[in-house]
Amino acid sequence: MRRNVRSLWIVLFALCVIPTASLAAGTPLNPSDALLPWTAESQYLVGRIDNVPELAKTILSWSALSGDASKELGLEDVKAILDALPFVSVAAGGGIGKGAIHAHVAATVKEPFQPMLGRLAAGTLTDEDKGAFGMFGVKLEGPFTPKESVSVYRVEGLSLGPIGAYVGAKENLLLLGFTADEVLACMDALADPAKRINVPRAFKEQNYFILNDNGLLQMGLLAGGVPVLLKDVVHFEAAFGLQGDDWGAGFFTNLAKAMLSKEELEKFVPIKTPPLLVGGGNVVSALHTPLVFDQFRKSLLQYGGEDGADSYKELLEAAQQVGLTEDDLRNLLTGTLTAVVGGAANYAGATGPGAYVVMEGMGDAAKKVYDMLTGMAGGMGAPMETPTVEGWDSVAGLNVGATVTLAVKGSKLFVGALDTKQLAAPSAPSQELSTLLARNDLYGWFFMDNQGLLRELLNVVKNRETWRQIMGPDTDDVMEGIFTIRDAVARMRSIRLEASGLDTVRLVVGMLTPSADAEKAWGEAAAAWKTDREMRQKALEGAKEAPKDLKKNPKK
Repeated sequence: MRRNVRSLWIVLFALCVIPTASLAAGTPLNPSDALLPWTAESQYLVGRIDNVPELAKTILSWSALSGDASKELGLEDVKAILDALPFVSVAAGGGIGKGAIHAHVAATVKEPFQPMLGRLAAGTLTDEDKGAFGMFGVKLEGPFTPKESVSVYRVEGLSLGPIGAYVGAKENLLLLGFTADEVLACMDALADPAKRINVPRAFKEQNYFILNDNGLLQMGLLAGGVPVLLKDVVHFEAAFGLQGDDWGAGFFTNLAKAMLSKEELEKFVPIKTPPLLVGGGNVVSALHTPLVFDQFRKSLLQYGGEDGADSYKELLEAAQQVGLTEDDLRNLLTGTLTAVVGGAANYAGATGPGAYVVMEGMGDAAKKVYDMLTGMAGGMGAPMETPTVEGWDSVAGLNVGATVTLAVKGSKLFVGALDTKQLAAPSAPSQELSTLLARNDLYGWFFMDNQGLLRELLNVVKNRETWRQIMGPDTDDVMEGIFTIRDAVARMRSIRLEASGLDTVRLVVGMLTPSADAEKAWGEAAAAWKTDREMRQKALEGAKEAPKDLKKNPKK
């Protein structure tokens, strides 16, 4: 039994995760054209992965996945497995339709294995061919002829009760199904578009996964005690692929429309007001998103069950303890939220990027929160100055290790680590962020300037002794974390997340090749830090040994 399960996992992994490559002469059949149709009442998952070798090559070339990191993650073993597997492109579908379980897969293979497909289709597999399947723990029985001039083989050991697994071939495709009839249906679909799946796509990328839920989520909600009746079948799509030199991914779901009323949906609209970017210097990252308190409250109470109700009660009690009412929370949290890393701040003598949030709500809630925060700071005796800054009604600067700034203007509240004197100085967005700021059709977005982040982290490494006075013995752990981050994003120019509605989100990862100067600077910084650490470790070991020497030689 354990061997059968192991073989099943190997075959499913091989057929569902591997890659695409161009095939030989002629017009090769498209694996997606072998996917069978599903009824609207079915629960199914279908998808295609294309050009995964290129994807894997790109990912494995990132500096985070080379050297020691590659060994720790076992990526060399993964490379060996990918090289050994014959499959290069895959499309698959599976689910429950008309009370029965169905699954089928179509895959292209690497050049050396293509002649084998012809023998598989003809029912003339040799012992050597069957041995190739045996390399993956799979034994074949047959051939069988379920239809004139068509041969299939049964996969021995891959069975779930009366359901087995059969493989066949048509031209450049290897086909697998739970039954021989399912393999034949895939062959028919390749010849007749009317017999294959035709699901509307939200994205153009060839790599995709589509899930038709049809009741599973509804049953889960009711079983979990959440009294929500969905208004529609829930549908998901995820797609990804190259956009020029960048990687893009899209996510679509009608979940919000299935859960919320028309009146609730109308409360969510594109953000027309730009984010506040201040503090001088550059913007490392920024988040700009709407706040809809009433929907947050309803979701917590309606979907959270007893835990949600208790959490909301605790939130109200905490607000009341500092003099805020539920209406104050509603006014503060109905509007927009901006969270930024950028500008300049002072951290106990060390200079670094600021970090702040700006909430733009309604009424006088922002002023109430500002008065509450400054009152608490004054009560604790924190050093505070209240300069006049153009564009703000009230400003307070606190010296609590880091320079903290509080400010208010009408319904806008500013809280964060930022030099107060820089509050009126604008930050300089990158060209990519400027393009994003020019749009007014998004429901929310996030942007990370990875190269700006790396510049700030490199400054921390270079000024590590100043930071050591602040962080103490944890400094080396922080340095290790910085180099890990650097490895992870060294080949990424930026990360951008855009919500173009309540149903569609797109992720774009901008790629680049690190410059020689950047590589040199990081290499020198890493070498200097490692030398410092080794010297400190030797000094510590010497200090531990000193008492023993003194015991042996008291006069010393």
